Amino acid sequence: METIKKSAKKALVRLFALPFPLLIATALTGCDCEDCHCNEIAESSIELQPYQKDFGNIGQKAPRIYRHDQGTEIRFSVQDDTTFWTKRQDFCYTLNIQTREVKWVSEYPVVKIDLTMDASYLSISYKDWNYYLPLDSTGFLRNSYSEDFEILDSLQIDSVSYKDVAKITVRTKFKTDSLGNLIEDLSHAYFHETFGLLKIETSDSNGITLVRQNPESKK
Repeated sequence: METIKKSAKKALVRLFALPFPLLIATALTGCDCEDCHCNEIAESSIELQPYQKDFGNIGQKAPRIYRHDQGTEIRFSVQDDTTFWTKRQDFCYTLNIQTREVKWVSEYPVVKIDLTMDASYLSISYKDWNYYLPLDSTGFLRNSYSEDFEILDSLQIDSVSYKDVAKITVRTKFKTDSLGNLIEDLSHAYFHETFGLLKIETSDSNGITLVRQNPESKK
């Protein structure tokens, strides 16, 4: 019993030394202990980081105003902002993950955006699109090598330049060209650590762009 307990504790130390994204992936995909039939379960928790309280200002109470690709102005307000715990278990480990879920909704036209965040990612759900932004303990995961995620030096919107903007690409939809060939249909979301969701681009003209509300703010 004591040997198994020590083994589980040592494995837990190795596991939680990993970066957040690898940590969660490792915890959920396999056991890293000598005996995967543990009589005692090692348990730990991953809390949201302090910066995530204000990250991207996703919980701001004042309406966020966007311009739809078709010209309509959309005013989003926070419908719900909830923080809760979820439990994941894999053989020797029980991992408690703190999660924040924010729901945006507009009155007319009715549009909803769901933002879900834990210590390793922020997901943005808009219409049929889901964008995943990798995070670490300080913000964007700068060393991510995914071709679907990059940090832009700047992004200009309506003559305003935003610096260090995350660009997330989604490739889950497909369409045919004029010759009937199947081609990849891309969508992009742009996110700033301070100003939050700046823009969503879709090929079906259903994208949205932030209307800057405070020109005096630093970029």
